[in-house]
Amino acid sequence: MDARAFLDGAAARAREAFGRERRLLTFERYLDLFLEDPYALGRSAVQYLVDAVDHFGVRKVQGIGGTTFRWGLWDAPFAGGRGAVHGQEEAQERLVRLFRSAAEDGRLDRLVVLHGPNGSAKSTLIECLMRGLAHYSTLPEGALYRFHWVFPRRAGEDSGLGFAALGRAADAGDGAVGESFALLDPEEIAARVPCELRDDPVLLLPPPVRAEILADAARRRRPARTLRHLETGDLCPKCRSISDALLAGYRGDLRRLLRHVQVERWFVDPRYRSAAVVVPPQQSVDAHVSEFASGPSAASLPPLLHHATLHEASGDLVDANRGVLEFSDFLKRPVELWKYLLTTTEKGTVPVGPFLAHLNLVMLATANDKYIDAFKSSPDWTSFKARMELVGVPYLREPRKEEPVYRDFAASLAPGRHVAPHVLPALARFAVMTRLLKPVAERYPEEVRALVDALKPADKLRLYESGEPPDGLEEARRRALLAAIPEIRDETRDALDYEGRHGASAREMRTVLAAAAADPEGADCLHPRVVFGHLRDLLREKTVYEFLRLETVDGYHRADEFAREAEEESRRRALEDLQDALELVPPGEYERRFERYVAHAVASTQRERVRNPVSGALEAPDEEVLSSVERLLRLKDAPAAFRRNLVSRIGAFGVDNPGKRPELKRLFPEVLRALREDYFATVKDRLRRVETQILAFGSPEFDRLEKPQQDLVRRALDNLRSKRGYCAVCAREAVASVKRLVEE
Repeated sequence: MDARAFLDGAAARAREAFGRERRLLTFERYLDLFLEDPYALGRSAVQYLVDAVDHFGVRKVQGIGGTTFRWGLWDAPFAGGRGAVHGQEEAQERLVRLFRSAAEDGRLDRLVVLHGPNGSAKSTLIECLMRGLAHYSTLPEGALYRFHWVFPRRAGEDSGLGFAALGRAADAGDGAVGESFALLDPEEIAARVPCELRDDPVLLLPPPVRAEILADAARRRRPARTLRHLETGDLCPKCRSISDALLAGYRGDLRRLLRHVQVERWFVDPRYRSAAVVVPPQQSVDAHVSEFASGPSAASLPPLLHHATLHEASGDLVDANRGVLEFSDFLKRPVELWKYLLTTTEKGTVPVGPFLAHLNLVMLATANDKYIDAFKSSPDWTSFKARMELVGVPYLREPRKEEPVYRDFAASLAPGRHVAPHVLPALARFAVMTRLLKPVAERYPEEVRALVDALKPADKLRLYESGEPPDGLEEARRRALLAAIPEIRDETRDALDYEGRHGASAREMRTVLAAAAADPEGADCLHPRVVFGHLRDLLREKTVYEFLRLETVDGYHRADEFAREAEEESRRRALEDLQDALELVPPGEYERRFERYVAHAVASTQRERVRNPVSGALEAPDEEVLSSVERLLRLKDAPAAFRRNLVSRIGAFGVDNPGKRPELKRLFPEVLRALREDYFATVKDRLRRVETQILAFGSPEFDRLEKPQQDLVRRALDNLRSKRGYCAVCAREAVASVKRLVEE
């Protein structure tokens, strides 16, 4: 294909898309579309936002202490997941609830302030929301329309108004134009005056006509929500002046006025501050006005408008109208510069020069908790609080939701850089543990008070992450603690120092990853040794990071200890990977051994017999099978009590999950851990020898090994790469770290 053919094809497709998307319309054609679906084209900014959120759907996800809802918009499906918000389902739910409530009334008359510690994803929540709106506006169901004033070139006198008489009808494939100037070719247009506020074209109709149109639209197709903003709203000052002048010049002929209206489809776009604007904490005016009296457009206006004083609004509020405005770091500005928001949020208007501009937008803000605390002591707090809605955005408390934050960042560091298995989960585990608070046992019922008081940071982390209580609890106490998880989760929700306010932020962990990536040892692979080395460097900066200066309370806030535990956890996971890679244990052997134990324990408790898997005969429970496992568990209670507890737990699972096979891995993780540790003890010497051989791979020493030993090493390395995601660098690092673990 040559360039001309390519460009001809591209031009044809562009013309087709332009017409299909209804990018340019006459007012009459727009009104036809409006009457077909008044809500879709007439909805307010907050109603549009709610519909955009609903477009991407909602689903249930696992949260702390049960399931919660997650809205698909914050998964960023429109960008392939890039820039998604991980976790923060509670903040999402609070935002959506506020938006839905406001959508019923048609306007959000509050400033929604997202507050939390530094780096808790406040701005990311809003940024993702803006990007979701931008994508929604490109879809047929998200079409948005604005209007411009169009004045043709003079072709002679036109009743003293200076307008050209077309003398013809045009057709652009989207309905007859008649005498409308909307679809004139560019060379036929003398002036095109935009509406900076992107007012809805329906606002061009006088209030009585507008009320009649809305009533007729409601009879045709009842709007999903109120369109009161179209009933009570008004044009921007400039458009009102032009409209009044034209209506007077045309002796009240509305049809002749509307032929100067060109309706255009527009799109939300944060890059160009089109209805998605972020205001930094600078000391500047958010809206101002200038006189529209210079430039070619002003000079080309008809004589009638030469005597009209036209004021052109501009600024952040104007750019954001009909969309979303974010005041970033809201309280870093002097309070005096925010006082206009007291009336702006409540009434939906803002002074621009000598006029009031009607706004139709959603105003959001972000603020650090420290600034919120200081503002609460200000005499202005009471006035602002009545017009603000606070939405908390704490640090995450679930490692599985924290880990993707680091994974996204690591992927952005350098294309192709490998990240070792378990390093990011271990880093997420460390970060979350620094955020946890010691529960105040006195706040809980007597039956769980001692259990809550005994929770260590690792126990609380496990409760939050998987709903798994500490090992060794009898079934009644175990179920009581599980039932208390929501209360533990929400214990400090309304406190000044709530859980998730302090601790290591995701930003600080990204700093660790960036430093590891810049280290020559991390050039090819971010493995645990280099990452945790830089984490230890960060932990020495106690004067820089506040979470390192928190007072230790019964094992909580011990960052150095948490780092050791996280690194140790990554070693244990590497050991399990190596055991599996060496294929020393048949797949599923632990589960089979445990299932056999469970079958004998149930039979022993219920005084039944067990079927022999070989002979098929029914036999008495084998005490050796039972005791061989129970010895590993170091039971605090008598074996019979443990077996009864086990049977009760299986029965409870059956009640909660009728018809489902008991998931032994989830029900009894402590037993599977004990079986793995027992196996590790039996093969420790063999592992030590194999590890030495793996570390010698590629050296003359390895070449001197016998072929079966070489084959075992090659198979293990291949399994680590293909089944566990290791590269050559982190496989050797993992073996070396496991070797140290074996030798300890």
